[in-house]
Amino acid sequence: MYIIQSEDLNNMQVITADARILGTIADVRYDHKNWNVSHFRVNLAKGLEREMATGKFRGHFAKLLIPIDSVDRASEVVLLTCNTGCVKDVVIPDSDNIPLLSSLIGKKVVTSENVNVGKVETLTIDLDENWLVTGMKVRVDKTMVDTLGLKKSLFGRPPAINVKTLDVNVVGDMAFMSRTLEELKKEVAVYE
Repeated sequence: MYIIQSEDLNNMQVITADARILGTIADVRYDHKNWNVSHFRVNLAKGLEREMATGKFRGHFAKLLIPIDSVDRASEVVLLTCNTGCVKDVVIPDSDNIPLLSSLIGKKVVTSENVNVGKVETLTIDLDENWLVTGMKVRVDKTMVDTLGLKKSLFGRPPAINVKTLDVNVVGDMAFMSRTLEELKKEVAVYE
């Protein structure tokens, strides 16, 4: 299992199969129904804008989307399966129709009874599971620390818990969990 935090992807280099630096990851687009990463939003390396500009997309390639199925592997860099010449065939212009993973950062996480648990700090992605977003690191609201039976840190900062994305029903202005506060209390030891 190879786990990565969403913020660790930011500014990671994207390299083609013929060893050219395509650019850096600016953000990640995800499928909000099944929590899989669908595309990388890439800032093109300087000078590649013209090379990537083809047909109807001309002028729209400062940022582009690379589908996740074009990725060979990722660790310190993201290596693509195709060379620079075939990248034009798989990329699409950036689109607001696909949500950004970064849009979840700072959102409130609430239980099924609408009790505020805290705010999302980062997201966990399992690369071995088809880039599945498996969890959210949630900084617990200071009013909920005692309620959840958690310990305060030495510096007074509320602790963070992991909330499984499987326990999140809907994401809008907030992330709504399918769990009640009582269910979360019972499981919070597992999340710590």
